Amino acid sequence: MVFTIFYVSQSLLHGPDAVAQVQDIIDRSTLWNASMGVTGALAFTERHFAQCIEGGEDTIRALMVRIENDPRHANVTIRRARPERVRRFERWSMAYWGPEIFVEPHILPLIEPLPANAVDAHVTDLIDLMHGFASQV
Repeated sequence: MVFTIFYVSQSLLHGPDAVAQVQDIIDRSTLWNASMGVTGALAFTERHFAQCIEGGEDTIRALMVRIENDPRHANVTIRRARPERVRRFERWSMAYWGPEIFVEPHILPLIEPLPANAVDAHVTDLIDLMHGFASQV
C-alpha cells in the first residue's frame, strides 16, 4: 500500500519569473522526493497548481505540511488522501508539465466546494490526465 494525496491550490506566482520559480520547485522536489521514496506529478496552469504525491503515509503527511505553508500558493485544498494499492507515478519522483492552460478547466471544478461523489470523479479524471502526460515524457 502507498499513501496518496491529491490537492489543488491557487498560484501566487505571477509575471515572467513564475516559470523559473516553478522550475525551482521541480528541481528541488525531484531530488528530495527521490531520496524519500516519494513519487508524483505536478501540473501548473499559471493560475493553479494540481499535484498528486505518493509514498509512505508519515512522509506524505509531513510533506503536505511543508506544501501547505509554502508562500508560492494559497487555498491548498486536499481533494484525496487515502491509501492506494499501487503507485500511479512510480517512474517519476516528480513528473511535471506546465504552464498548461488547457488543464485549467479540469482543475477549476476542484477549487469549488463539491459533493464528495463529484470530487472523487473529478480527481480520478485529472490524475488520469496527469498520468497520461507523464507517460509521454
